[in-house]
Order: sequence, then C-alpha cells, then structure tokens
Amino acid sequence: MKMTLETLIGAIHQWGRERGIHQNGRLDSQAEKLVEEANETFEAAKKLALSVAGWDELMDGIGDTFVVLVQLCAIAGIELEEAIDRAYLEIRDRKGFLNEDGVFVKETDQ
Repeated sequence: MKMTLETLIGAIHQWGRERGIHQNGRLDSQAEKLVEEANETFEAAKKLALSVAGWDELMDGIGDTFVVLVQLCAIAGIELEEAIDRAYLEIRDRKGFLNEDGVFVKETDQ
C-alpha cells in the first residue's frame, strides 16, 4: 500500500533526523546534492526520450530529488508545503503555452 504524501514527508523527516541531516546539514552541501540528483533525473529523462533506458532510473531520480528537497527545507527551517504554495502563487496567473519543442513560451502583455 502506498503512503500518502504527508506520511512520506514525515518519514523522510524522521530518516533525516536519525542520520543527523537536520541537525548537522548545511544549506550549500544539501543544495549541491539537489543539483546532483536533478542531473541524474535529467540524464534519465534524456535516455527515455531516446528510448534507451527504463522508467526506473527516472523514478529513482525524481524520488531522490524530492527526498533532498525535504531535507533542504528542514535545514533551512522552511516548510516544504509553504515553498510549494509560494511557487504556485507566483505562477498561477502566468499565461503561455508549451510549444512542440517542449519550450514554454510566456504570453506577454502588449
């Protein structure tokens, strides 16, 4: 049975506390780890686009990136949900579209 997102976040926090990540982690080193995991996700996505790799690598990269985000927020004293909420409030009224090349084209006010 899958855990809810709320339960998973709680379990990730507990895991981080048990390993001293919350207590001893540094923002810069955790941000560096985030970039590393995001790059692994990017590489898996590129392979999938070329039909070279399976979904497991992509799912692992996405999951690892999320875990690091939870830890980064904990170290910074930020609630993940608040960061997500702020990001959504910033983008919710943006206009535009994703073109056939996969590039988001912002609609400008003119």
